[in-house]
Amino acid sequence: RRQLKLPGPFAMGGMSPAACLQAERDGLDVHCEELEATSAHRLWIYSVDRLRPALVMRPLGQPTALVVLLHGLFQSAQMLEYMVRDMSSSLPHVLFVMPTAPTRDAWGVGPAWFDHTRSAHKAESLEACRSELLALLSSQGQDWGIPPERVVLAGFSMGGTVAAWTALQVPRCLAGLLLFGTEGLSFTGGWAAPKTLSGPQSDWATGADGLQVLQCHGREDTLCPIGFATTCTDELLKLGCSVRSLAFRGVGHALSADMLEEAKDWLQR
Repeated sequence: RRQLKLPGPFAMGGMSPAACLQAERDGLDVHCEELEATSAHRLWIYSVDRLRPALVMRPLGQPTALVVLLHGLFQSAQMLEYMVRDMSSSLPHVLFVMPTAPTRDAWGVGPAWFDHTRSAHKAESLEACRSELLALLSSQGQDWGIPPERVVLAGFSMGGTVAAWTALQVPRCLAGLLLFGTEGLSFTGGWAAPKTLSGPQSDWATGADGLQVLQCHGREDTLCPIGFATTCTDELLKLGCSVRSLAFRGVGHALSADMLEEAKDWLQR
């Protein structure tokens, strides 16, 4: 960012997704590029600076549900385009929003929802991204009249951790939480303290009771081994979520075609 002489704040890598989309609605200087449409949706890329774009896939009619998808480490909103295009015909009523993570130093410099290498900073950066995501949910919900009960948060890898961290703490339970190849919350690591899964510090998960969760994980995932998914499932169940956990043979740390088919079927329900 500094070499390109782009404006700060450098630590958070540019304007938040909600502020970016609001700036576009207000007619401010926002780069907007319309992409090739599908039979049921139109697609746009919005950005105030090019390092933090937001991809929006909007139904041709009035949207009645919202799905927010969060990418993994060093990825971007555009890398989820193939996924939402695949879902378009099956979910013609859904508004899809894909933000890009802040630029930060985490295993190198790039889009990252939090710094995975320094656990002391993990909760702090997760809270900052959770605040951004809540602002995005609020603004999109108000703009289109979509209540929390019609909102699904989804994430791949690191994005799944942010999605779970946010969905569990909303004041009104969301429609669902969709996780792909993610370690989840991993309370056993201790970074979420003083929050706990039980006892007097467990009342933080206001959105957990009855939350519908689909968790998809590759059996051959070596970057985020299947054991993390098992731990995440156990933790979500303890918090009161309803979890369907699926493991896919021959799949590593990736989004497979079978995962996307399961996700489409689950979202349609």
